Amino acid sequence: KVHGLESPKFKYLVQTPAEVRATLPEGKDVVAFQNRNPIHRAHFELLKCAQRDVKDSILLVHPTCGPTQPGDIDGLVRIDTY
Repeated sequence: KVHGLESPKFKYLVQTPAEVRATLPEGKDVVAFQNRNPIHRAHFELLKCAQRDVKDSILLVHPTCGPTQPGDIDGLVRIDTY
């Protein structure tokens, strides 16, 4: 186990992989999409098609967000778009 490291503090909910997995229904296929940018129309259409291709699946949209550069869309704004 690593000691002395701490996750950065964000103004939005941050979950570990185990915490995310615990929210998913057992026995269901998951169509997952991970992105660091706000979702646009092409992403939305891709997600709909992917979920349609996997019968009885649930869709997990997993935003990733970390430190941003000057001029970037703020992390909290990015998360709010999801």
